[in-house]
Amino acid sequence: MTTLLDPGEYPAATVAATYLRRWRIELCLDDLKTVLGLEALRCKSPAMIHRELLALLVAHNLVRAVMASAAREPAVALAQLSFTGSLDALLSFAAASAQATARAQRRRVWAGLLARLAADLVPLRPGRHEPRAVKRRPMSYPHLNRPRRDDRVVRHGTRFRRPAKNT
Repeated sequence: MTTLLDPGEYPAATVAATYLRRWRIELCLDDLKTVLGLEALRCKSPAMIHRELLALLVAHNLVRAVMASAAREPAVALAQLSFTGSLDALLSFAAASAQATARAQRRRVWAGLLARLAADLVPLRPGRHEPRAVKRRPMSYPHLNRPRRDDRVVRHGTRFRRPAKNT
C-alpha cells in the first residue's frame, strides 16, 4: 500500500526498490533486538538507558563495519553476510587477536576473520515471506509485588490461593 500514486514521478521499479531497502532496514532492527538483546532494556534510570542504547548501537556499528570490510575484499554482496555469523566469528577471533603479540600475527588473524566472513554467505532468497508474529509468549504467572516469604503462592489449575497461616 502506498500513497505515491503518480506513475510518472514514482515508477513501480523505484517503489519496489524502496520497499526492499526498507526491508533490509527492518532486518537490521531485528538484529539489534534479537541478536544484541535490545528487546527489553535492563536499566531503570534514563541516563543508564541512554548508555545501554549507545553501547548496543556502537556494538552493532562495529559488527557492521567488520562486515563491510569483509565484503570489500572479495567483492561479496554485503546483503549476503550474516549479522549473527559475523558477531559469532568476531567474538571467537577476539581471543585469538588478544593472544597475538606481533603485528604480523594480528594482521593474519584479521585477514583470517575477513576471509571467514566472506566465505560464510547467506543464500539469496527472493520472494521470501516472514510471518509477523510474536515468538516469545509471556508467562502466565502473577507478578511478585511483595517479599517472597509474604507471598507464597500455591498454583492449582488456573487459580492462585495463599496457604493458611500456621498459628
